[in-house]
Amino acid sequence: MSRDNKIQMPSGMGGLVRYFDEYHSKLRFKPGLSFKVRLYATFFGNPALGEAIRAVHFQRATADLNLEGKRILDAGCGWGPYSYDLARRFPQAEVVGMEYSPRTIEKNTVIAQRLGLGNLSFTAGDLLTPQEEARYDLVVCIDVLEHIEKDSLALANLVRALRPGGWLYVHVPAKTYRALFSNRFAKAMDAFPE
Repeated sequence: MSRDNKIQMPSGMGGLVRYFDEYHSKLRFKPGLSFKVRLYATFFGNPALGEAIRAVHFQRATADLNLEGKRILDAGCGWGPYSYDLARRFPQAEVVGMEYSPRTIEKNTVIAQRLGLGNLSFTAGDLLTPQEEARYDLVVCIDVLEHIEKDSLALANLVRALRPGGWLYVHVPAKTYRALFSNRFAKAMDAFPE
């Protein structure tokens, strides 16, 4: 953090990937995690390789979109990495991160202020509640729908929120995956709080 209390987010194609790496580097010091998890984080960095891969694909998919002056919704933004990235790359766009948790919204708002992202705001919302119709030029929903029982209703609401000719970017992970060390390691990673 700099003297003026602003956070510096790395820029360029690898910026979001480096952001994930720094976020997960805390794993080495997290009490209560197994020796294997700490050892992996110490030597290899980000154990959530999928996040890094998603970040690269996301930046490539949105790189050629003309989003300046447009409205963007990051639906189910979580701790906001894609919201911050979009707001930084498209400073003339209005970016809204929508999240269910008021506590997460408060934290994200503080981070956005420290990043100096005046074009980014966070709001409370539920994907099962219809959004304002035809409001956004881009709707992003990454790793959210798999947590919602009525996912088709949530998806319909996201489509409804798009303006005519708008873009919808959705990512849903596979149900099964291979763990590098073991299923026990993967379960420990899943239990790691954000």
